Amino acid sequence: MRILAIINPSLPKSDLRKARAVLRERLDGSLIDAVETEYPIHATQIAKQAVMQSLDAIVVIGGDGTVNEVVNGIVGSSVPLAIIPTGTANDLASFHHLPSDPESACRFLLRPHIEGVDVIRVNGWHYVTGGGFGFPSEVARIANALKSRTGSGRIIARVLGSRLYSLALLIALLKRADESNPAVIQADDGLICGDFLWLMANNQPFIGKRFMVSPGAFNNDGMFDLCLVDNQRSRRAVLSIVRRVEAGSHTSLPAVRIGRFHELTIRLKKPVSFFGDGETLQENTEFRVRVLPRSLRLIVGEARDIVVGAQDVPD
Repeated sequence: MRILAIINPSLPKSDLRKARAVLRERLDGSLIDAVETEYPIHATQIAKQAVMQSLDAIVVIGGDGTVNEVVNGIVGSSVPLAIIPTGTANDLASFHHLPSDPESACRFLLRPHIEGVDVIRVNGWHYVTGGGFGFPSEVARIANALKSRTGSGRIIARVLGSRLYSLALLIALLKRADESNPAVIQADDGLICGDFLWLMANNQPFIGKRFMVSPGAFNNDGMFDLCLVDNQRSRRAVLSIVRRVEAGSHTSLPAVRIGRFHELTIRLKKPVSFFGDGETLQENTEFRVRVLPRSLRLIVGEARDIVVGAQDVPD
């Protein structure tokens, strides 16, 4: 086998050294290189080169953002992806119960079971877990801003873990302005019009590890789950809905609409930021969202049927 490791260097130096040592020891001659990313989209460039070299696997040591970059380099190819999760939320790895220790991950790599995973494309970029615009996008932006603060941000992220998103949510709620931005959505079966607090197109039930936005979502069924929430005038109303989201019990609320689709075209009056896998993808007034069935090959521990409900959100 020929395996390439792509590493997010924001890990503590001791953890980086340990991960490199385990990979070299356990993968023996299979590991051809372990490359640290140096700038945004670097992981995408490295992954595209790996596809051209027809490598047997890529292993990512990093969080959802690094995984997202690699996915955009290998989507639609035959090169499978393995993940050693080291990020804040690690949503894709959590959904598939992937271990965070390099020893176990190496066992997966040497005796891989590969599952086909759906990928969602928006205006040419791709994501795997959940994405959209509106209030959750602002929460993701604030969380990333907190993490990006040199030194202090990394400490905050390490101490809080996925609870960093709860802190970002409170900040977003306090800063929230009551603004209207009407949207027209061309769906598989007609038009949907409204002014939305958020629109989310999700490939799995939870984002940020603890927010069960789409309780019935699967990432191997050839569709994404849409969650629309009507705009709310008060912070209290927004907070009430978010609390229901944490329990996955919001879908019955009058302000919430859900559905399952293959493709959407979204047009808005004013530009908004669309995020996916916890990262801001782009700002625009029009988005074409489309599912690419099983276009990512993901290395997991063993064959299993993915049936996820609210009780399956990881701790």
